[in-house]
Amino acid sequence: MTSPVDSLVSGLVDIVSDKFTDFDLGEDFDPAASSAGFRRLVLGTTVDSYEGETRNGLFHGTGGAKFKAGQVYAGQFQGGMMHGSGICMWPDGTVYEGDFNQSDITGVGKYVFPDGSTYEGEVYKGYRHGYGIFTDSSIPVTYQGYWEHGLRHGEGKILYDPEGKSYYDGQWQNGVRDGYGVMVYKTGNIYVGQWKSDKKHGRGCMTWVQAQQRYIGQWQFDFPHGDGDYCWFEVAGVKGGPITSQQKLLQQQVVQPSVHY
Repeated sequence: MTSPVDSLVSGLVDIVSDKFTDFDLGEDFDPAASSAGFRRLVLGTTVDSYEGETRNGLFHGTGGAKFKAGQVYAGQFQGGMMHGSGICMWPDGTVYEGDFNQSDITGVGKYVFPDGSTYEGEVYKGYRHGYGIFTDSSIPVTYQGYWEHGLRHGEGKILYDPEGKSYYDGQWQNGVRDGYGVMVYKTGNIYVGQWKSDKKHGRGCMTWVQAQQRYIGQWQFDFPHGDGDYCWFEVAGVKGGPITSQQKLLQQQVVQPSVHY
């Protein structure tokens, strides 16, 4: 009797066979160079069963594999290793479709997580690494920008609502806001300036739109601290939300520092 996992493998193999019938198996491939077969598998698991093409006793071409830890893979193999395009499913329902490089998830691909959240972009050894877009299904948050070993790092923009009215656009380091950035809050308030360890820190300008107040000066870990100017003003027609013209004005007032990562 065919098990559900066997059926899944067969189904994935059919899908991959249709998509990659023109895959170049590599006529210059040297099987002796990979005589160890699966030297490094995703999550370090070992193969339980395999269905597909082989060459010189190694998995080579299009095929599907079940792992003892429960993962299922269907796609391209080369010299006994997952290499090329493929699909992998984990026991918890996580699915990855994209590039594999010598049994590492490296290249460009898409993750779909059990809660419906997704990541699409560059990956390296299973990490979100390079440019990519992450969308969280449980809360209305989308991040598009650069990653390093699974963390937001470099230039990136995070949207805190589906309409994009609340967002942070700027520099990140090790998963937190760090460097220069613009933060627009749900109330319409705006901060433009420097950040450190996810806090307003350095020189920056904060505008409280409804209160019609503004502070330009030094900050220390989210609080005004040091030299600065505090003023009251009137802004005609402002009712909250992103303020493009005013934001441009604030960006002129706060000099962006030279930050290198």
